[in-house]
Amino acid sequence: MINNSMSTALIEAIISRNEFLELKDSIDNKDKLILISISEPDHDGYDDEELTNADIIGFKDVIRIKFWDIEEDFGNYKTISDEQGLELQEFILKHIEDTFLIHCRAGQSRSAGVGKAVECLKYFGVGDAAKYNYQTGFTSEIDQHPRYTPNLTVFDKIIQKGK
Repeated sequence: MINNSMSTALIEAIISRNEFLELKDSIDNKDKLILISISEPDHDGYDDEELTNADIIGFKDVIRIKFWDIEEDFGNYKTISDEQGLELQEFILKHIEDTFLIHCRAGQSRSAGVGKAVECLKYFGVGDAAKYNYQTGFTSEIDQHPRYTPNLTVFDKIIQKGK
């Protein structure tokens, strides 16, 4: 789909917000894609704009969620919450037979962590997914791709909720 992006049986693409905005009108199979849109929370005058309703028209289903691209809380900056991890897990499981398009601001870390969780949940299911976290060696195609550095806190929060 995009130069330097990866595509698998489960994931159409993991891309940046700007790449998404450039491509959104030329995506042919929107009605078959599940969109996971990640942006950053409003904070101290900083606002990473989430996609508008007009941006997401035509997709089979969409979730818009906001959390920082960090792996540990840092002052007022918080990682993905347990509740957000569960919300994402439930959304992914609802569409586990579908194909996902995932984006975050840069298209490298948060979206890659979510993509890795999609693969883990698909291949191992909720009950076993938590056994295959980064400490025990679940390796995804995403880990091997030079563009991506999956946010492992995001990955863990999504798959750990199934314990």
